[in-house]
Amino acid sequence: ALGLSTTRMMVLIVLPQALRSTIPAMIGHFISLFKDTSLFVAIEVTDLLSSARRSSNAPEFRGTTMEPLLFAALVFWIVAFSMGRWSQRLERRLGVGER
Repeated sequence: ALGLSTTRMMVLIVLPQALRSTIPAMIGHFISLFKDTSLFVAIEVTDLLSSARRSSNAPEFRGTTMEPLLFAALVFWIVAFSMGRWSQRLERRLGVGER
């Protein structure tokens, strides 16, 4: 590739082409991983659904079993939706599917 070293050739020519074709699959895997594991990292690693269930069992929240679960569903949807939108913008910017 025009007298470039192996490292420069990989970084400047091969890697951008490889990333352009693999980014959609990688983003899809990240979204699946987020949805399947249901781990949410804030201060410590906490399972969002078990936190919602624990809060609905607390004495001060008796009778409100659906609200924590709806909030957890909303958080999951917001994160997954924003990751999907980010993926679409990245694909458009990189020109995935265009020749």
